[in-house]
Amino acid sequence: MKRYGFILLLVITQVSSVVEFVFDDLNYIPQSTHTEVTAGRLDVNFGGGDGIYTSGDGISIRAIQIDSSGRHIIAGSGWRVERLTADGVLDITFGGGDGIYTSIDGVTIYAMQIDSLGRHIIAGHDGSGWRVERLTTDGVLDTTFGGGDGIYTSGTGLRIHAIQIDSLGRHIIAGYDGSGWRVERLTADGVLDTTYGGGDGIYTSGTGVSIYAMQIDSLGRHIIAGHDGSGWRVERLTTDGVLDTTYGGGDGIYTSGPTGSVIRVMQIDALGRHIIAGYDGSGWRVERLTADGVLDTTFGGGDGIYISGTGFVIHAVQIDALGRHIIAGYDSSTDWRVERLTADGVLDITFGGGDGIYTSGDGLVIYAMQIDSLGRHVIAGYDGPGWRVERLTDDTPPLNLVAVNTGFAR
Repeated sequence: MKRYGFILLLVITQVSSVVEFVFDDLNYIPQSTHTEVTAGRLDVNFGGGDGIYTSGDGISIRAIQIDSSGRHIIAGSGWRVERLTADGVLDITFGGGDGIYTSIDGVTIYAMQIDSLGRHIIAGHDGSGWRVERLTTDGVLDTTFGGGDGIYTSGTGLRIHAIQIDSLGRHIIAGYDGSGWRVERLTADGVLDTTYGGGDGIYTSGTGVSIYAMQIDSLGRHIIAGHDGSGWRVERLTTDGVLDTTYGGGDGIYTSGPTGSVIRVMQIDALGRHIIAGYDGSGWRVERLTADGVLDTTFGGGDGIYISGTGFVIHAVQIDALGRHIIAGYDSSTDWRVERLTADGVLDITFGGGDGIYTSGDGLVIYAMQIDSLGRHVIAGYDGPGWRVERLTDDTPPLNLVAVNTGFAR
């Protein structure tokens, strides 16, 4: 019986594995494997050849999205939006022919989504209240949205921190209304939907508190999270904006954390569990809740909680294809900091510098993050003088297989 051998070379972006197999008729026997993992390192194929894109002066990125063509849409202070190519170069086909869209000075975009037609919904504070605009796919104000001028505004002294688009294309916007939590639902074309909330298109809750994060679950319910004046607070609303009392402690509410702690971000994992993250008064804090708002004690240190550092704040969280949690923000030395946790909330030391951590710069803050189609982490925020975007490598992109015949048989 003949035995045939060859080397199978697995070629992966930033990860290379070489596996030797020996075939015995139709059976194979792995002989050796070598894998080099480089997850959580600066990807020098991005930006200016150093893994970094910078722009502007004295401004900050607050939101990032990746479109269906892999381009990076970044938005933030100065009501400014830029589009980068997939490799971090300013795309001058966007906006005013220079890659940039701007609207009004002295105000900030805090949230952004891309709708099913590729249009960019940007939202934040316009100096007096809530403001939402819709841009075409190429960064021009879409005047079919809102009041016929491409703009929706609401209230006084309000700030939008989160936006989501539901399965019917309606825009759910959430934040602070000057006194407490506020959620509104707009039609797909930016008109207040009065079938939502209290019959006026609005849901409000609490006093002196703010929503910072929101997600829509698989049943269309709205999970809102932030600060309640004393600590962390999460609520679940029905699809039509009524508090869902089957959630949390039987009142629709989950609370946690010491006084002064704030939830900044949230994601829902593949099992419907809620990953909430932010600041606990002293450092980074992540908790996992069941789908019905009960602390999941199988996460973290056996108490449902992961904590890290002192004086740290998490501003972004994403879940990768393997269910691992990527958390990002800044640390006590005001550097950019990214950590990767396992699916069950333990620091993954295969990431970054071999300690589960990636840091960058001085005087920097990460405010936003996305994972691209190849699993790479695109992080964005403020670098002291202006906007900054970096791309980090990952170890879970799709495989491209190349078989190389060694030309021997035995």
